[in-house]
Amino acid sequence: SEAYLGHPWCKYWVHIHHLNTNSGKMSKSKGEFLTVSLLEEKGYDPLVYRFFCLQSHYRKGLVFSWENLDNAKAAYDKLVARVAALSGEGTVDEGAVERFKNDFLEAVGNDLNTSLGVTALYDVLKAGVNDATKRATLDSFDQVLGLELLSHADALKAQQAAPVEGAEEIEALIAKRLEAKRAKNWAETSSAPWVWRSRTARTAPPGRGSKPSKGGDRKTVSSLLRFVFTHAPKGLPLPNRRNIGKIEPL
Repeated sequence: SEAYLGHPWCKYWVHIHHLNTNSGKMSKSKGEFLTVSLLEEKGYDPLVYRFFCLQSHYRKGLVFSWENLDNAKAAYDKLVARVAALSGEGTVDEGAVERFKNDFLEAVGNDLNTSLGVTALYDVLKAGVNDATKRATLDSFDQVLGLELLSHADALKAQQAAPVEGAEEIEALIAKRLEAKRAKNWAETSSAPWVWRSRTARTAPPGRGSKPSKGGDRKTVSSLLRFVFTHAPKGLPLPNRRNIGKIEPL
């Protein structure tokens, strides 16, 4: 490696315990061999696998399964989202950063206990210091863990700030429907392709009209998901739970 790279590769080499599957040790002879290329082909960020490995001590065997990797991905994504929520405002408290670093080095220095290092990330996020200090501390920890938390968090913030394709059209439709509701123009409110009427409106006898009953604008989870995946542009956020009620689609 050093002959190819032209510089020292590493000063120390640690052989970790076996990577196992539910059926035993992972090996080429059994046809069970995991590569980074395979992870990327299946849509996983290699950093998710790194995060998965860091949560276990190197002296212990690690059981790999796609379900376990999915759990690690969910945890990593949530961690990145929490870092992305940090504003970065304020002045970095260098004293606090130094204290955090000392605690981190003591934890990881305990026989290379990377799982405690990961725990230290969450401790910083919960600490009573400003966001700028948290970001500086996490960046310091990441020099050891190599999870690229800040760069991924910044990318996530940029993605969230980007305009959603078709968002203006949807907002216009929503405003149009609200205006029709205020005018009690029930035919107009029910004519939009993304609107569901209540059970009462659908089963009302002829001539009774189609005025939605109380709560008629609320949607079931299944109806909402069907709409989002069929009509909504990519990236459109779902409503919160208060916007979801008991109503069936047309």
